[in-house]
Amino acid sequence: MPNPTGPTNDTAKRMISELRRNKLADIAKQLAKPARQKKAVSVQRLAKLSRKADTFVVPGKVVGKATLEKGINVYAFSYSRSAREAINKSGKALYLRDFIKDKPKAWIVR
Repeated sequence: MPNPTGPTNDTAKRMISELRRNKLADIAKQLAKPARQKKAVSVQRLAKLSRKADTFVVPGKVVGKATLEKGINVYAFSYSRSAREAINKSGKALYLRDFIKDKPKAWIVR
């Protein structure tokens, strides 16, 4: 059985330590998971959840293309090109480093 090494991406390592310093340990824990345990979140799922909130945090990648009827703000570690374009048409696609600065009230989507 291989030894768990955690994320090898330097950007992810820095983001995890910064999240922990800012008392956002739940998001850091999700981001520190191995890639095989992370699930990508689709834009379509965010569209369904947009009935309940308008700001979301995704500790991983947002993928897919769908039309959003309601403008939402999404903070994520990374985006696919089509997901970023779809979100930016009606809202804002932001990165986790912006979430640390802004600290808005948001739903964490896993």
